[in-house]
Amino acid sequence: MRELNVFLWSARETRYQIAFFIAAWTGMRQSEILGMRWKDIDFDNKMLRVVQTLRHNSTELISTTKTKASNRNIALSDQTIEALQKHRRRQIKERLHAGEVYNNHDLVVCTAVGTPLNSRNLNRALYNLIKKAKIK
Repeated sequence: MRELNVFLWSARETRYQIAFFIAAWTGMRQSEILGMRWKDIDFDNKMLRVVQTLRHNSTELISTTKTKASNRNIALSDQTIEALQKHRRRQIKERLHAGEVYNNHDLVVCTAVGTPLNSRNLNRALYNLIKKAKIK
């Protein structure tokens, strides 16, 4: 648990922090996190619907999950809701800064211009943060 906290602390100022936070606290697959949309989150009832994924090493969104059982609802903690709300405010600022080049796919985790994030970029950030945090 200590290493997870050290890792998340080192990721706190990165654009991918929310992806790592969600992975740690929900157990979601990377493809599910990268396919997650804002409309899939029910902030009032603290629930997340997992209904689509991002194809591995691609930017292609798939409107299904790995298996039928993967289509599910996940309860979100108050801490996760707070982290998502903070991330959303940050993303809105990015969207305003990007202006007309922003391509809104309603994704929670995306590039600075709103497009789907290739999983290789997230993996690269993960390994760089592990080195930075000096953890296994």
